[in-house]
Amino acid sequence: MDTLTSWLQVVSTATSYLSDIDPVMANTIARVGPCTLTPNPRLFETLVDAIISQQISVKAADAIMARLRAAMHAEANGLISPEALLSLEDESLRAAGLSLQKMRYIRDLAERVSSGQLDLERLSELDDEAVLEGVREAFALEARPTPKEMRERGEIWRPYRTFATWYMWMVRRLAQGNERERTRIVSL
Repeated sequence: MDTLTSWLQVVSTATSYLSDIDPVMANTIARVGPCTLTPNPRLFETLVDAIISQQISVKAADAIMARLRAAMHAEANGLISPEALLSLEDESLRAAGLSLQKMRYIRDLAERVSSGQLDLERLSELDDEAVLEGVREAFALEARPTPKEMRERGEIWRPYRTFATWYMWMVRRLAQGNERERTRIVSL
């Protein structure tokens, strides 16, 4: 079985499971449509991409990522790693299109990963406070759920919380009339 077929089976299983256990999620899935998540197993690179992508278009983020990969070519064959990133001068990062703030965030991430302070393989064990507004929209709540309420609600979605989170973001985007061309995820 090829990787694409395997991934499509995971998506199908996840959406079926979420629809079966949660009627609001079933409605959300029907409203949003097929899941378009694509996995990237390179966790550090994906987090760098997430930082770069904040508050800019997908097209602009892709251009910055391409320039960053090009700057990394001599350092690490174009792979974005903590060590390769830390070896680049600030001027190279600015030339790739990074703002000073995003450059600080990315350097901080690289230092924490490189030093072992942040173990990306254990990332899935950390609390996820994201998509509070998407949940509020989907569940028609008067106020944003608290982090505690969100964790409790999210437990029923386990082991497919990544997919549930994606659907919560997408329902929020639909409510705002803001659909992105594509989406990325850190891991399953």
